[in-house]
Amino acid sequence: MTSTRLTLATTSNAPQPTGSNQHTTTINMPAPKKVYVQRQSAIEPKGSVRSTFDALTSPENRAVVTSIAAFGVCLHLCAAP
Repeated sequence: MTSTRLTLATTSNAPQPTGSNQHTTTINMPAPKKVYVQRQSAIEPKGSVRSTFDALTSPENRAVVTSIAAFGVCLHLCAAP
């Protein structure tokens, strides 16, 4: 890992014990990291059929889908002559 060295120099009007009016501070900073951003146009929205299928087959909706299917089967069997 590489680092960037930053040197700050400040001047002061106040008298310094060494007779100099300049103070230097050195800070070692880590090198900037690369950030990769994906373009918005590359992300395609799901179609209505795909999003409906995903909603029906998701684990948290399994009980609801099963009960509706069982109701439909019972309704079909009761209506048959």
